[in-house]
Amino acid sequence: MPLRFCRRQILQLLAFLSCGVLGSARSSCSARRAMKQRSSENPPLLEKHNGTRRMSRRPTLLNALEHANRAVALDTAGSVSEATEEYNRTIELLEGVLQGIGEDSSDNEESVRITKIRDSYRNRTHLLISICESRS
Repeated sequence: MPLRFCRRQILQLLAFLSCGVLGSARSSCSARRAMKQRSSENPPLLEKHNGTRRMSRRPTLLNALEHANRAVALDTAGSVSEATEEYNRTIELLEGVLQGIGEDSSDNEESVRITKIRDSYRNRTHLLISICESRS
């Protein structure tokens, strides 16, 4: 798979993450602006869900999005090892969110979306590692 196609797909997934998972229907450009603005604010640590309080996934998703943005930028710049580290950190954060979702069966659609995004980052990481190994 050509690297240019993978980068485009990753950027589309980032836009999907910022718009779909966080519940916005904005364009990816305005979503990025909103994400920057939200990240400077203190997101709520607790959110109401079905009359109960639970830890909010939003700060973790915002953190994952920041790592994913850095990973794509490093990947585009050709900094494979640094990009791989950022992709791995994104994967770890998304897996943490998925564990939290696993406790709540009402969030199945969100779980499927995050799983697809996590798997895309994992596939990209494997591709980068295999490219590096083939060059050695």
